[in-house]
Amino acid sequence: MSSRTPASRRLVRLSSAVVLALIVAFVAVGFVKPSVTVETASRTDRSAYVAFDALTNSELVGEWMEGFVSIESVLERDEAVGNQSVLSMVTGGDTLELRQEITTWEPGEQFGLTFESKMTAGHISVQLTPLDNGTELFVRSTFEGETWWWRSLFPFFSVGLRATQQADYDRLAALVDGIEPPLTGNWAGIDAVGNEQMFQFKPNGALEWRAASGGEWFELHGLQYEVDRSAEPIALDLSGFDSPPLEGQVLYGIITFASDDSLRLDLEAGPPGNASVRPESFRESAIGLRRVR
Repeated sequence: MSSRTPASRRLVRLSSAVVLALIVAFVAVGFVKPSVTVETASRTDRSAYVAFDALTNSELVGEWMEGFVSIESVLERDEAVGNQSVLSMVTGGDTLELRQEITTWEPGEQFGLTFESKMTAGHISVQLTPLDNGTELFVRSTFEGETWWWRSLFPFFSVGLRATQQADYDRLAALVDGIEPPLTGNWAGIDAVGNEQMFQFKPNGALEWRAASGGEWFELHGLQYEVDRSAEPIALDLSGFDSPPLEGQVLYGIITFASDDSLRLDLEAGPPGNASVRPESFRESAIGLRRVR
């Protein structure tokens, strides 16, 4: 015979019911709120293009992302959208691998990617908004557990996720304040004889050049560029010319940044391997360029 009294049996049944209710409530959280969205805002005194360049530079991730271990490219396309990589990071003492794919790439404006792992999937978007003296980085991250267990847990982690995200992007903003302006992007200006020049420096070292002359536009495709920031002034080499008058030549140049979004450029043509023709200082023929969207 059971030694339990009716009162103790009622207490056991009540305790079991409470535990069951808590389990059901915990599981229900994952169905009622299957994803968690975290929003933060950080600010830097630099331009949106400088902030974007730092944000998307894989070599700098370890300097601002907590727990960063490594990032490895898996798929690279001519354009950034669609590029895939694997990010390894330590969280809670465990190493987590996130497979990422870039979904939005608008230099100086917006960046976005999706991510997935055994634990979670979701997406991150960063909106860069120019301010009177700097840039705001508005970050929106959505997390969804890959199993009911993680879907139920993530809502309880939202405060910690937000704090981590805020700290990460505050570190990024502080990092941006100390880096040099990027050359990548679109630049336009007027040369010494009044012709408009437009340069598109791509992240992979490719260059597109459009120049106006006599009321007509001439386009040069398939060019390459190399930058040496250790030189003073900064050295810039343009190559890949396959038609006259620069066929087989290299343009050896120098650049200096007047601000995050403006620079001076001076170029001189010469045969490959003869950098001695590079200007030592800026001449009257130097072109002033401004960054354009």
